[in-house]
Amino acid sequence: MLSGCSPLEGGLRDKVIAKVGKKKLRTSEAVAAIPAGLPAEDSLRMLEDYIEQWARRELKLQEAERVIGSSAVAEVNRMVEEYRYSLLGYRLD
Repeated sequence: MLSGCSPLEGGLRDKVIAKVGKKKLRTSEAVAAIPAGLPAEDSLRMLEDYIEQWARRELKLQEAERVIGSSAVAEVNRMVEEYRYSLLGYRLD
């Protein structure tokens, strides 16, 4: 069913399939996470698991951002950017 098809093939549209707060999960994102070549039943099971994991992760992230506050979130974002630059620089070298 989902195996080997793009989100726009087979009648699938790139629609919102899950939403947590303002964050939305689209069909294309979920389908891209499923390996090609699986039987339809396995693809569907993996898709369901992916959606549930995505929703749990988003709920936890949104709760963390609410609890720790915007200044702490900004600090974490700054640290992530620094680490990203370090990783990219290391890769380049």
